Amino acid sequence: RDLHSFPTRRSSDLLLLIIMFVAIYQLLTVPSPPHHHVHHAPPPPDPGLSSWLVSFLPALALIGLFIWYLQRQFRGGAKLNLKLEPGHLALADGDLGRAAEVAAAVAREYRKQTTYAAAARLSLSTALMRQGELQAAIEAAIAVERAPGLLLGSEVRINAAIYLGLLYALRGQLDAATRWCGDARKRLGRSHNRTHAGALLRVAEILVLARANQREDAARAFDRDARRLE
Repeated sequence: RDLHSFPTRRSSDLLLLIIMFVAIYQLLTVPSPPHHHVHHAPPPPDPGLSSWLVSFLPALALIGLFIWYLQRQFRGGAKLNLKLEPGHLALADGDLGRAAEVAAAVAREYRKQTTYAAAARLSLSTALMRQGELQAAIEAAIAVERAPGLLLGSEVRINAAIYLGLLYALRGQLDAATRWCGDARKRLGRSHNRTHAGALLRVAEILVLARANQREDAARAFDRDARRLE
């Protein structure tokens, strides 16, 4: 499957937010109990169903807004993947120049949408790494890691940290590679796709061992984890 597909948000998170806001709204609209020193007045007449619906309209509007946002996110992610698809196919076919060209063009197109641009830059970093353009690949990954508006535990930033560990290991800068792998390992628990991110990170960690001339340890680690990495 496509290893660089844009990670969409989990719908359960948004559903939880919807329930939370509705609960808060209902809590704030519950009338307070009468004070003991106030004489009990006769209950007001039943306002009827229409009045109840009017009072509940803000909550319904909030639910509708979140559903619209969720649908927009899914459509946006699908559209991004469609634009990146020619580059991913070119990468699989070994046409690395075409792969880098597509990813760079998509990153420019989405430059005002931070998360989508970051996903495109990760694809660009992969194509550049395969071309042997390690410094340019590092710069693309750093642009993701430093992108404003991305949470530290977001999927694209976790993958950017893993890429940096891998890229610095390929360049033989083992101190930097070890730091980035350690940083990615700390963030891994926040990933929405831990098996994929964990596999990429394990490859980077094993490469660090190999570049540090601990080749027997690296070979044993690959033998031990080969089936899971596949």
